[in-house]
Amino acid sequence: MLFPVTTNNRYTGLRWLPYVLLLLGMGELIPSLIHGFAPDGGAFSIAGIAPSAGRVQIIGIFAWAGATQLVWALTIMAVALRYRDFIPAVLLLMLIEKSIIALNGWLLKPAPGTHHPPALYIVLLAVPILGTLLLASLANPPRTPESKVFCFFFQKRKRFLF
Repeated sequence: MLFPVTTNNRYTGLRWLPYVLLLLGMGELIPSLIHGFAPDGGAFSIAGIAPSAGRVQIIGIFAWAGATQLVWALTIMAVALRYRDFIPAVLLLMLIEKSIIALNGWLLKPAPGTHHPPALYIVLLAVPILGTLLLASLANPPRTPESKVFCFFFQKRKRFLF
């Protein structure tokens, strides 16, 4: 279910997906800390923006981005650890976010020149992976031996189960 009625932390999707979501949240945490706390916010040292573009304004924008990334990263990790009913919804939001970043960074508003920040390459991988994870999060695999499918796989392929 994409938008759960309750938040009872009884996620019924794939058991390994909360751990993947936790890793994704940690992946959001790292750039948030760089943008929020590095002296240049990563604008010059990582993103390759020329300081002549307005150093103070650029650093301020990166610090602002870092603050929002930090809150988003903590939200993702909280869902992965405690509010697992929201895993599909968070994956959908992450997919939308990364798709917009990819669309703007590569097609609609690409930066002049040949340098692209690392995040623009990462989103090219992230979009299909997040789409796959979203579909996986909506799967509701059987968890009890009463399930005919589970029994078939359990009896025939014991060593392949998690």
